[in-house]
Amino acid sequence: VDRLHVDRVALALLDRVSSPAVVRPADQARGSAAWWLRPDQRVVDFIDRAELGVLREWCADERASGVVLLTGAGGVGKTRLVLRLAEEQQEAGWLCRIVRPGGEADVVSSVRSVSLGCVLLIVDYAETRSCLAELLRAAASYAGGSLRVVLLARSAGEWWAQLAACPDDAVRRFVEVAQSVPVGAVVGQVASGAELVRAAVPEFAGALGTAVPGPVEVQIPTGTVPILMLHAAALLAVLDARDYPRKVPVRVLVDEEVLAGLLAREKTFWLGSAKTAGLTGPDGLDSVVAAQAAAVACLFPVADETEAAQVLRRVPDLADAPAGKLRRIARLLRQLYPADRSNSAASSRWWGCIQPDLLAEWHVVCQFADAPDLAEACLRGLTAEQARGALTLLARASAHRDQAAALIAAALRMDLAGLGVPAIAVAVQTGGELGRILADVFGDADASLHTLAEIEMAIPYPTVVLAEADTILTRRIIDTLS
Repeated sequence: VDRLHVDRVALALLDRVSSPAVVRPADQARGSAAWWLRPDQRVVDFIDRAELGVLREWCADERASGVVLLTGAGGVGKTRLVLRLAEEQQEAGWLCRIVRPGGEADVVSSVRSVSLGCVLLIVDYAETRSCLAELLRAAASYAGGSLRVVLLARSAGEWWAQLAACPDDAVRRFVEVAQSVPVGAVVGQVASGAELVRAAVPEFAGALGTAVPGPVEVQIPTGTVPILMLHAAALLAVLDARDYPRKVPVRVLVDEEVLAGLLAREKTFWLGSAKTAGLTGPDGLDSVVAAQAAAVACLFPVADETEAAQVLRRVPDLADAPAGKLRRIARLLRQLYPADRSNSAASSRWWGCIQPDLLAEWHVVCQFADAPDLAEACLRGLTAEQARGALTLLARASAHRDQAAALIAAALRMDLAGLGVPAIAVAVQTGGELGRILADVFGDADASLHTLAEIEMAIPYPTVVLAEADTILTRRIIDTLS
């Protein structure tokens, strides 16, 4: 009995700092088109790719480094790839877990207490994990080489270089021998982009319970296209053929309008759900307020209903809304996008948000660009944690949405005292675009000497990403003092 109690306590501790990597796909949110694109839904069969072969060999080689850094832009399939690896390793008897934010320092000891076999730990958004060094220190001392850690990040930027220069010898050596696996936008020799779209069409049709449209004509622009865009185009083609049947070939154009088309369907989903919930009408949600409320949910993780209602006041038309109405809207958003407790990135959320991430980033940027008053309300008066989260989303979006950079610059100029220090941390994590924006803003943004000095103190040394910004900021401080 005592042993059973100890095992249960150990499992509870493990669940507190991590979640199973292989779980049953979540139930579909009826009416949401974007839901079918989530990697955990596995609607489209996984197509073997070269990067998976590298990861298989890494897991099989007992002499290999214990950590792999898996990098790639949004939408290239990093999450689906590592979940496929976890499925295979779990079938081989491995314990596969996703590390929750905040669980980095304790996850290795928790794993040790429940498993003597091979373990695979997955750390999503590794660049944002402030306690990553603690995890790597513990992993470096794991006996027998039976622990493998996969770090997922958009890029290996200055955050990785800082880990490589860590004063802790164990962490530094562990990072130095880490294997880097870039994930490309193009799947490679397996199939062309057009073939991938055509292959995905019947799979989405089957999941949606509708007839397979055909024939399908695919047009893809030159250059690299993330696999998410290919699958999104296939999904949209199936939905359009179902809802607007025509006896002509289905033409699929893979461009940025694909995401706009999916978001248009999400907006219909929001309004239909709001009507069912009795939240429409003269004093209810219209299409504009619903879209802005969904953007707030993407931007702000919340711990409970009270906090959710409070952040919804950042929507201009809801600023003075009765508390009861805000709570009903919050509950509706939670119903539409429930927090996925199996997903480490969502484990601290009371509500979820639009997925995949690329779609959420697109939506927030579009809403901010269309409504400057919403952008100002959402980017002013933030806690440090909220500021880091908002700036991280916008910095990631700047890789595929030109408007994002201007939004960041405007926000920094509006509230440099509140956003300056968080922006430094985000620039280290996300790379050069934010560093360039900061260099421009530091030259002329209205700020006190105290604010400028506080930001300068936060800039790490040495730095490449923030070198120009640091030079401009230092010169401005000297000029102010002279």
